[in-house]
Amino acid sequence: MKKTIAILLVLAVVMTGVFAATSAVTLNASIATVGYTASVYYDDVAINQSADIFSDGLTGSTKWNLASTTPITTEVFAVKVSGNENLAKTLKVSVTPENFKATVGNVPFDSEVRVTATATTGTLGDGGNTIAAGLRQDDVLCEWTLSWTGNASLPAAEYVSNVTIAYAVE
Repeated sequence: MKKTIAILLVLAVVMTGVFAATSAVTLNASIATVGYTASVYYDDVAINQSADIFSDGLTGSTKWNLASTTPITTEVFAVKVSGNENLAKTLKVSVTPENFKATVGNVPFDSEVRVTATATTGTLGDGGNTIAAGLRQDDVLCEWTLSWTGNASLPAAEYVSNVTIAYAVE
């Protein structure tokens, strides 16, 4: 019996020695926040501040035929979002086109040809588009086209329609 007690004591001392101390570590990691940014694209080409849009694209030179009474629709405009915030945000996009205007006989002339913006993806206006929290890399949240029907009875002139595109991440 003394031998058994001695063996148990030795085992207790050995076991205590093996588990006498413990340590713990905490691994720390982070991902830097990159705020959401939005950019406007036309036909998948970035528009920086302003651009002239021709019937053959951003780098083209062929003007739209305003005398055509066949409905005309542009290629797709889009707002793309990039960033990695940890909270959902809202992208608001507003597109405000003007009628085509010209100068005829040194007098400003409104053609009354109305340009219309039509959303094809997402929402234009106050409703907004949700940017889900997390990594976004050129995510398309809102797309639209501009369209109009010309008027063959307009006087010859160089016509322009200025379109304001306002967008914000809120």
